[in-house]
Amino acid sequence: MVKGDYYLLSMALDEALSNAVKYTPDGKGVTVTLTCDDNLASIVVSDEGSGIPPEKIAMVFEPFYSLEDRKRHSTGKYKYRGGGLGLGLTVARLIVDAHGGSMEIRGGATGGGVTAIIRLAATVGPADDPAGDY
Repeated sequence: MVKGDYYLLSMALDEALSNAVKYTPDGKGVTVTLTCDDNLASIVVSDEGSGIPPEKIAMVFEPFYSLEDRKRHSTGKYKYRGGGLGLGLTVARLIVDAHGGSMEIRGGATGGGVTAIIRLAATVGPADDPAGDY
């Protein structure tokens, strides 16, 4: 069990998943795994996408930084030609940090895919309030 704001934590996980899907070409896969060790839950989202150049991986959490080719890629409900704002991973990490966790992006090889790891404190046992903040 991970204690926190369900809506906010869902947004953080959704950002990791949507990036994985967005950057993974047709015919390739996205894998999600959950592990719990020593009161730590780790959600790992791995893709077989285009990867991130090693010199740019440290910048993915910077506000307004985007890896998208603004001429070829569009995102969002209305397919804004310029793509995303570059705030998704920034906000996701802030949400995870606010819950006492951490978020990490691995995979600096171009063409080698990317792995997003969200780590949160966890306890063993049933949720006290399944419709609430768990």
